Amino acid sequence: MIQFKIDITFINRAREMAELRNYLEGMPNSILFLYGPKSSGKTTLMYRLFEQMEAEKEYEINFLNLREIFFDHV
Repeated sequence: MIQFKIDITFINRAREMAELRNYLEGMPNSILFLYGPKSSGKTTLMYRLFEQMEAEKEYEINFLNLREIFFDHV
C-alpha cells in the first residue's frame, strides 16, 4: 500500500481527482504528463489517487517518483 512520508493538507482537489480517474479508467493509450509549479501538490495528488484506486482492488498500481530516483541521489 502507498503511504505518505509527510502528512500534507489536501484541500479542494476533487475536480482534478475526477479528471485523472476518468482518464485512467478510459484505458488511455498515451502518456499522461502532469505538470505545475513546484510544491503545488502534483505528487500528493497522484499519491491520493493511487491510494484510492489501490484500496478498491481494481487496479495494480506501479508508481515511480523520478525525483526520488534521479535527483535525490545526486
